[in-house]
Amino acid sequence: MCRVLLSLFTLLLSATPSLSVPPTQPVIKAIVIKGNHKTKEAVIRREISLKPGDVLNKRELVKSRLRLKKLGYFSAVRLEPKSLYLPFEVLLEVNVVERRSWNVFPGLNYSSDNPNLGGVGIALFALERNLLGSGKMASLKGLYAEDRYVNVAVEDPHLLDSNIVLELNLLWRQGEWGLFTEDEKVSEFERKERKMKLGWGVCLSDRIQLKGRVVGCRVDDTGSSLLPGPGGENISFGLGVRYDSRDNKLSPAAGFCGEVMTDLSSEAFGAEDSFAKAALDLRRFFSPFGGQVLALRLLTKGSTRATPFYEQPGLGGADSMRGYERGRFVGHHSLLLNAEYRVELFNLGRERASSKRQGNIFGPLKVAGVVFFDLGRTWTYEEKKRFRHLKNDRGIGLRFTPFPDLILRLDYGLSKESRNFYFTYGQLF
Repeated sequence: MCRVLLSLFTLLLSATPSLSVPPTQPVIKAIVIKGNHKTKEAVIRREISLKPGDVLNKRELVKSRLRLKKLGYFSAVRLEPKSLYLPFEVLLEVNVVERRSWNVFPGLNYSSDNPNLGGVGIALFALERNLLGSGKMASLKGLYAEDRYVNVAVEDPHLLDSNIVLELNLLWRQGEWGLFTEDEKVSEFERKERKMKLGWGVCLSDRIQLKGRVVGCRVDDTGSSLLPGPGGENISFGLGVRYDSRDNKLSPAAGFCGEVMTDLSSEAFGAEDSFAKAALDLRRFFSPFGGQVLALRLLTKGSTRATPFYEQPGLGGADSMRGYERGRFVGHHSLLLNAEYRVELFNLGRERASSKRQGNIFGPLKVAGVVFFDLGRTWTYEEKKRFRHLKNDRGIGLRFTPFPDLILRLDYGLSKESRNFYFTYGQLF
């Protein structure tokens, strides 16, 4: 009898209509995107953390707006919730103003850290950050002088609309390099380098990314009988992780970026040499006052004893220690600290945040002054005093930004050995 009563009670409960509790906070009914003439809606929607059916959240609105701005495709982004006739339902309207996503900039490149380079070269910079409105990136950099190079890169930040990043980088370079002892240059040689890198990444969050890469490299060093090796051909496989909270990747004013990467080359992969390398790259940016940025970088690299000469880390030149000649220091390990204080001098013009698409060739011209200091050294396994006798240089520079996707860098660095002048593309870090 008890079982029969229990069954009837259960049946009555299941038959009782459920009472729906009306929401107490606005719910997003739909998301409407306006102003995108080139960029596909899917590219914009994947950066918006809110979806239809979600409760309206101010924090997520701010987060979504920042993610859209960081793409670099838009000069203005607005997310506006609009009430509907039904209570507690809103329409989220996303208004964007597109800026031109491609730029081509022919110009000059100059480097005085090696007098044999001939000084001035013809340079080319071309970039498309939003290829066919799909969010893919393609770039071309080239230089024609006594030192020549061509660099082509393609990147898909969301392969097949997933959280996987895929990139391909091709590099061809040829130029004169110096071979140094501790005190002076003892010889010169010509280096020809061909490199192909296929990289991938898995985005675990907005800031954390697991990385991997396959690098194929062919280097020919000729012209000096003092060289440790004539070059070689290698293929390596790398794994690493990156944490990135910078507010802007091109020229950040705040945030932190840290990356650790390891690479392994083995004769089992078809390489000529078996060796391993590791690198730690830490960057921190502060903005103590408006228009001023303190930028710091700590970069250290290490390699095994069997690493060939052309694969060993080096310091000197426009991308590391600007007061020394390119390749001035080479060893199995390297330590580098760069510090820059960047001050905006003037900003001619502002981007228009109108409802029309941005079609101007040049954006607002920004000019910043820089004071910098570089500290570092390399060492081999045979050296005992590895962290003593650090080399240093200092200098001043200017940064010109003729449009949002390009920074022209002018640096003058001096040390006890030399004084060098550089004119090239992009921030040092």
